[in-house]
Amino acid sequence: MSFHKSTKKQKSDDISKQQSSSGRTCATCHRDISSEIYIKCSKCIGYNQCLECFSVGNESQNHLRSHPFLILEPMLQPVFRKGWSAEEEVLLLHAIQVCGFGNWHEISDVVKTKTALECETHYFGTFISSPIAPLPVDEILPEAVLPPPPDYDTAPTDSRPSIAHEKNLAERNKKERTTPAEFAGWMPRRNEFEVEYHNEAEQLIANIAFFESEETASTMETKLQFLRVYNEILEERHLRTQFAIEWDLLDHDFKGFGGQSAAEREVEDSLLPLAQVVPREPLTNFVHSVQKEMRLKDTIEMLMKWRKNGIVTRDEGRMFDNLEKLMNDEKLAPAAVEKWNKDFMIYAESPEFRATLDRQLLSIAENQLSRNLGISPHMYLRLKDLLLREFSIRKEMTREIAVSFAPLHSKMMIEVYNHLKSLGLFYGSKSEDPDDFEPSNESLINEEEKKDEPKKYEEDVMEREEEEHPDVQNEEEEDTASEVGKSKSKSKR
Repeated sequence: MSFHKSTKKQKSDDISKQQSSSGRTCATCHRDISSEIYIKCSKCIGYNQCLECFSVGNESQNHLRSHPFLILEPMLQPVFRKGWSAEEEVLLLHAIQVCGFGNWHEISDVVKTKTALECETHYFGTFISSPIAPLPVDEILPEAVLPPPPDYDTAPTDSRPSIAHEKNLAERNKKERTTPAEFAGWMPRRNEFEVEYHNEAEQLIANIAFFESEETASTMETKLQFLRVYNEILEERHLRTQFAIEWDLLDHDFKGFGGQSAAEREVEDSLLPLAQVVPREPLTNFVHSVQKEMRLKDTIEMLMKWRKNGIVTRDEGRMFDNLEKLMNDEKLAPAAVEKWNKDFMIYAESPEFRATLDRQLLSIAENQLSRNLGISPHMYLRLKDLLLREFSIRKEMTREIAVSFAPLHSKMMIEVYNHLKSLGLFYGSKSEDPDDFEPSNESLINEEEKKDEPKKYEEDVMEREEEEHPDVQNEEEEDTASEVGKSKSKSKR
């Protein structure tokens, strides 16, 4: 706030020159005037002059001869306690009122002839501990006994609450202000700034006083209105401070909510005014949800465009987007076309492309099963083809028969067999117990259609077997295929 300046800063530089262990000195000639009539300035705190300097109109940096003054006589006799003159008593009470209770070092600077400990001891012993406190007793007390000094340093230190203070900046290896908090004079221990919102608002209530005998309804309402306005300003200061802390505006400027595109940043700008009434976390979540919705809409539009152009995989879609970007940017040079064609040929010959095509032949459950077993969609199709072909020839299919085709991969064969069995593809097997088998509604087949199905299915499977490319299989598929081949040869023999 605006009234954090200590009384020490309000004193002129000339007052420090007056401080002397012998008592009062002249502010201009620095002569001791403790026992003679002197001139005291009413405007400059603690400014005294001898009659000689006053008569010739001597001035100093902050004191002018035109200032109002008092002619005073030294009052050396004690009035409340021995060792304290009447003038020192007046200076003590005046210094407490000006410097604030507890600022004993600054109070002693005003009294000049007493230390901070002497001022504190005398005030508590004479006024606070009095039977008729806060008034002293009507007698001259003996000199007060000073307590032993504390075992720690009580000397005043330079107050530098603001992080923008030169020494505070130097401690952080900085020569000038760079952050918003430093420019605003942020004082973290006080939770306020050097220059606050409506910094001079305290002047509204600085001189307000209520006198019951003198107040009228009009004057009372005027003073109360000043207090209401001041309270509103205090509340606004608090809100602004909390806003700066919550949104982390003290260390750096607000950079936004993390929007990636120009449209997302535009949404952020339109929603940012809500920060005045909405806390940071819920507003951030709301902005992120709106941005996520925008990204999902863009993704859906992109997928619809891909589908419209016959694109079925993400890699193909990215290559399509790259080509479209080249065409929109008018950068479709022969070298760019050749590079794009080369990239597409590499992708078309990759196992991933073949696996993507095979994956489209599988249902959602079959894709999940192949991922769980760690086999490619192509390998799953071959195992499925084998089991269905053998079932059509043998008219039966059991777990033992399925495992016999690949004994080293019994777990995999059992999982594939159980899945096909759950779909009802082995319905009517001679070795199956009808009570233990319940075909799913998804794959029930009429018995009449089932009679003609094995031949047609076997022919289709044989044609697909001839068209398959063994070079896209991994090592595990080759081992399984070799075992399957041996089992097939045994069954033929």
